Amino acid sequence: MEMMKSFFGYLIVAVSIVLFGWFIKTGMDNKTYSNRTISARGVSERQVEATIGVGQLYASVYNDDLNQLKSITEEQIAQIKSFVKKYGFEDSEIEVISSITDRHKDYVGDIKYRPVERYSSNFQVKILTNKTKELYNLQKNLGKLLDESGVLLDSNYFNYDYNDLSSVKPEMITEATVSARESADRFAQDSNSKIGKIKYANQGYFSIDPIEGVEPYILKVRVVVSVEFYLDSINMEINVLERADKAKELFKQGYNCSQSVLMAFADVFNLEPTLAAAFTSGFGGGIGRMREVCGACSGMFMVGSLAIPAVDPADKETKARNYQLMQDMAAEFKQECGSIICRELLGLDKKQETSIPEERNEEYYKKRPCADMVHLAATIVGKRLNIILKER
Repeated sequence: MEMMKSFFGYLIVAVSIVLFGWFIKTGMDNKTYSNRTISARGVSERQVEATIGVGQLYASVYNDDLNQLKSITEEQIAQIKSFVKKYGFEDSEIEVISSITDRHKDYVGDIKYRPVERYSSNFQVKILTNKTKELYNLQKNLGKLLDESGVLLDSNYFNYDYNDLSSVKPEMITEATVSARESADRFAQDSNSKIGKIKYANQGYFSIDPIEGVEPYILKVRVVVSVEFYLDSINMEINVLERADKAKELFKQGYNCSQSVLMAFADVFNLEPTLAAAFTSGFGGGIGRMREVCGACSGMFMVGSLAIPAVDPADKETKARNYQLMQDMAAEFKQECGSIICRELLGLDKKQETSIPEERNEEYYKKRPCADMVHLAATIVGKRLNIILKER
C-alpha cells in the first residue's frame, strides 16, 4: 500500500512537471522571459471629407398617350438636369436612366381595377461626383425643385464615401500601434514589466462611417489594430516581503500551500492565477495529502523553474543552474525548518491515510505551522528571483 501511494505521488509530480514544462516552453524563452507577451488593441480615428458622392433623383410620369408620355418625361428630365447644374455639376457627372412600361399589356384581373393611365415612365437622374460639398448643397435644396420647375420627385437617395485610404492609412496604423503600446504598457506595469518589441501585428480593419449631427459628406475613418508585444522584465525587482505576505494570505483564504506560493508570483510570469492554482492543486499536503515533499517547497520549486526554465534537453548549462537553484532553496528551507518533508515538518509518525482535507478554522491555523512555511518558501524564492532578474 505504501509503495502504491509513493508511486501515485511520483506520478502526480511527473505529470505536473510535463504540464509545467509545456507551459514554460510556450510561455517564455529558455534564457530570458523574452517570449512573455501581452496583446492589446489600438485605435486611430480622424474626420475626412468624402471624396466621392452619389445623388439619385427618382420621378415618374403616367399617360395614356405614349408620345405625350415621352415628351413630358424628356421635359422633366431636362428641368431636373438644369436644376442640378445650377449647383455646379457638369453633363459628364450626370447620368439619366429611364424606362417605359405598358401597364395594361400584362394586366390580369378585373378591368375596373386596371391602372387608369396605360403607360408609365420611370426615370432616374444620377449624379456621380467628387464635389461632395456641392452635392450636399444640392441635397439640402431639393425642395426648391418643385417650386422652380413643377417637377415632383418620387424619392431621392444620397450617399458619400471616401476612397483615398492610401493617403491616411500608414499614418493611422502608426497612431493605432502607438495607442496599442500605451494600452499594453498600462497592463504591463501591473506585472512589473516593460513593453518590448512587437511580436505580431495585424494590418487593421478600416471602417468609414457618417458622423451623427455632422454634414453627411464629413466622414469618420477608423482603424483598430491588434498588436502582440514582448514583455521585457529587465530591471524588474520583486518586493519579497509583499509577495511572501500575499502567499500567506492566499493560504489563509483556503488555497493549499503549493498554490499559495506559485499564485503569489503568477503575474511575474504572465501566468493566470487560475492556471497557477490548477498546476499546483495536487501538491498540497505533501503531494495529494500523502505527506511527502512539503507543498510550500513544491510551489517554491515551480517558481524557481519559471525563473530559470530548462526546456531545451540539450542545454546542460541551464539545466545545471536550474538544479543548483532547487538544491540551494531546499537547503535554506531545511536549515530553517529541519526538513522539506511534510510529515516530518508536522511531527507525524506516518503518512496520511485519507485524502479528505481538514477543515480550515481558527484551531487549524493555531496548531499548524503551514502558513509560516508558505511565507518562508515565498521569501526564499523571492530573494533568489531578484538576483536572477538583476543578472539579466
